[in-house]
Amino acid sequence: MSDRLTSDLNDATNPWKLLITHRLIMPRFIVVLLLSVLCRQCMAVEPNDHFEREMERLEIEEARFLANALRMKNTRRVYDLYYVAYLISDEHFAELEVEENFDFEKNLPTEQFYRWKRQSHSALQMKCNWIILVLLSTYKFHDVLHPEEPLGNYLRQNLLVKIHELDVLRKRHWTLKKGHEDFLEMRNAASDDLVMDDDGMGYEATDGWLMKVMTAIDDFSNVLRDERTKQNMLWSPRTPPVYPSLLTPIELTATLTKDLPIDESTPHVLNLPTSMSLPFLTTISSFHRLRASLYRYMLSYTKTGVNYSRVTQRVMNAFLANVDDAKQNLKFYEQKVRDYEEAIQLRADTTYEMIKAGERRGYVEISDEMLAQSTIKPARMHELDDYIRVYGVDGHGRNFDGADGTRGMSRGPLPLRSTAVLRLDAPGRYLRDGSIGYNPMRPGFGTTSNGHVQGRKLISGRQAIGAAKAPSTTCKHVGM
Repeated sequence: MSDRLTSDLNDATNPWKLLITHRLIMPRFIVVLLLSVLCRQCMAVEPNDHFEREMERLEIEEARFLANALRMKNTRRVYDLYYVAYLISDEHFAELEVEENFDFEKNLPTEQFYRWKRQSHSALQMKCNWIILVLLSTYKFHDVLHPEEPLGNYLRQNLLVKIHELDVLRKRHWTLKKGHEDFLEMRNAASDDLVMDDDGMGYEATDGWLMKVMTAIDDFSNVLRDERTKQNMLWSPRTPPVYPSLLTPIELTATLTKDLPIDESTPHVLNLPTSMSLPFLTTISSFHRLRASLYRYMLSYTKTGVNYSRVTQRVMNAFLANVDDAKQNLKFYEQKVRDYEEAIQLRADTTYEMIKAGERRGYVEISDEMLAQSTIKPARMHELDDYIRVYGVDGHGRNFDGADGTRGMSRGPLPLRSTAVLRLDAPGRYLRDGSIGYNPMRPGFGTTSNGHVQGRKLISGRQAIGAAKAPSTTCKHVGM
């Protein structure tokens, strides 16, 4: 009986086998079918809900930065310099490049994908616009708040570099947004009008202890550059037309300290007090970087494979006698530079988080009374003409050519000027003829010893503007 039952079950046409197979397979098939339906529902509903939430988030973000940009155009807001440092840091710049969410994007239908990308580029473009306006206002009005600790050449140059980079980035976002609109057959948005309607005047302090230090650093960087040029002439395989004389280490050090109102005995030069203002921090850090460049140059006379026959024995002996000290001092000053960079980054990040959380004031609004009481004479800032639509005191477009002017109220459409030219053959000075003097060998923050622009270090000194010393009747503090 048992053998017969087994034989019957093995028979493919046996109804017992069909029943058992049906009872075993069908529940599993139903489970798989239900899971498939549920997955299809999730794929059909969740991305749509997520898509709407993302679109709403981006639209709110764009509206917020648009409102901030409009306020910047109509007021003279000067943000905390540490906050500005964060805005133009490498980390924050990476967030301005592109809005990416691969897990979200891969499940979007084509039309929703392009709608989302269009809106993300639109929001990022508006954020770039706002940051540019923040940098422009900082450039024009910071020194009104702190004439004793001005931005100086280093920070101003770095602000100009970042303004230009942001302008390129915002235009790229607009181009990509337009491409997505073309695909979606949407009406193209008009090209964004970033420029400020302004009289083109700004305030730049040129006196004080910090400016003397900056000038001395610039002057010595030129001396060091000349020494490197003479060194290359003597090391060249070609015979130079003349044999230039080189300065010895003692002579170089004496040249550096001759006009520099600081030395190693000054406590704040070798230490990093937490109360140090950021323009001050930038200047002293530039001093450390300059000293490191000096000792690096001294050690270049220990290179192998170099023809030293054209260098006088007196000069060679002087450099070789200072090798041990130069190595020790180079390590010391390179570490000092790293300490300052880390301190700058930490303070910038901390200030940004505090302002974002509403724990401290974020900016100061410069009033007409503050401008009238300022001891700094306003000057025409041609280097900003690419971003400022200039008008005269009577409301008509006009060139001031360096003359004083009063902030007008006109918003008439005037042609843009484009006169800022980056020149690489002059010391680090800002020229009011519309050009920018820049020495690529200058060892300030924002450049390496060979003049290459560094990322996060482009702005390396920030003053806590939220604690401005202006009278409360003329200086309005507003939170973020």
